[in-house]
Amino acid sequence: MTHEDLKRIQSYRGYPALSLRVRTHRRMPEAQQDPTRLKNLIRHAEKVMLEREISSAVVHDYISRLDLFHRQLDWRYLDEGLCVFVAAGRLAWVMLPEPVEETVVVGETFLTRDLVRVASRTPRYHLLVLSEQTTRWFQGWGRRLSEETGHGFPMENHEDSHDPPEGFNKGVDPKSYANERSKVFMRRVAETARAHINNEQAPLFVAGVDRLQALYRETAGEDAISGSLSGNFDEHSPHELAEALSPEVERWQQARRRTVLERFQEVKGTRNGVAGLREVGEAAAMARVDTLLVESPFSVSGSYDRETGRVVTVANGGESDMAPDDVVDEIVETVMERGGNVVFYQDGRLAGASIGAILRY
Repeated sequence: MTHEDLKRIQSYRGYPALSLRVRTHRRMPEAQQDPTRLKNLIRHAEKVMLEREISSAVVHDYISRLDLFHRQLDWRYLDEGLCVFVAAGRLAWVMLPEPVEETVVVGETFLTRDLVRVASRTPRYHLLVLSEQTTRWFQGWGRRLSEETGHGFPMENHEDSHDPPEGFNKGVDPKSYANERSKVFMRRVAETARAHINNEQAPLFVAGVDRLQALYRETAGEDAISGSLSGNFDEHSPHELAEALSPEVERWQQARRRTVLERFQEVKGTRNGVAGLREVGEAAAMARVDTLLVESPFSVSGSYDRETGRVVTVANGGESDMAPDDVVDEIVETVMERGGNVVFYQDGRLAGASIGAILRY
């Protein structure tokens, strides 16, 4: 799942928007029951929609598409959770690397809290695999990597000969010539990568032999690289690359959490930082939130107006089959819709605040 995928799902507005969450499994024998779980949830979704007095034609359309999705899904390659989103003329689905609570929700928007939480816990990143011949570009999400084709990648080095051309100055060391050719290629790679990333905040990791990494850094700069793998990875598969890179990504993620928390502690109580549900809700509605900090189990039933920031809490409320009633979920989605970042923490890390924000202004 890319950030663009998440934004498309979050941006939908229209009734009825149907969200299904089902627990799935990676391995047998638990995975044997996954098709039955989803089938039962589809039947429950049909019942919920009819109870909401949604027209039978709409219900039939939604359930028919869900049944087709059920038949076509490759059950061999699932993860720990599956989210399915259905609306007029569309069906989207996302696999999640952690379990979800089985739920059917009908509302004016899709229920995306699990996606947002996983997107925060499971970092999205870029991986550039440097090579003298073909440099490859990958999009990463946790332990999943997929190679991108486009935006100049994969990039071929069409002048990768280590030997000087005929007529080249005989006094020049061929190794110097080869190094210059590599430098030109790495400069082209760095410039293309910079244009591709543009203003994205996803980190960039680089894999390749030390010599190529040094040449790449000369153009890209140290600040452009969040971590690296040393070695020749020309023949590595996406799965092998993801496994090798995992410790580097984890180190980056832990460092980012520490940095964000330290910054929040510095600005909390000033005009650049707020804590508390209502204060954060107001700032989110005004698009003032640069980074939202949330303790992972924090949840509040009620309603949230994304335009005014007004928060109304409901004592002892619970998740219903109607529109999502988790105020925290609504604030998280609002922040992400308006270009902010979200970072989740373990319970107690925010020193009693449960939710806080670093503000843009």
